[in-house]
Amino acid sequence: MIMKYLINFIRHLLFCFLALFVVVLVVWILAFPYLINDYFPGYIPSFLLKTFPDTALSIFWFFILFIYASYWSLNNEYKKRNKI
Repeated sequence: MIMKYLINFIRHLLFCFLALFVVVLVVWILAFPYLINDYFPGYIPSFLLKTFPDTALSIFWFFILFIYASYWSLNNEYKKRNKI
């Protein structure tokens, strides 16, 4: 009985760390073109810098939904196998 709760707790922690990793990665991706532009002015065209955050945020929400759908699917499969 305790093992079941321990396994669920570990799965929850892994999911939280994965979500945190994705958030940090997206923030870094959002900042990267601006860092390049600071060190190499004019290297990235200004129109790309204006549209980049919208594109990156769309990708970010896609990954958040993908992770949630994966977790939901795995959780349902786990419940079916263990008849919870």
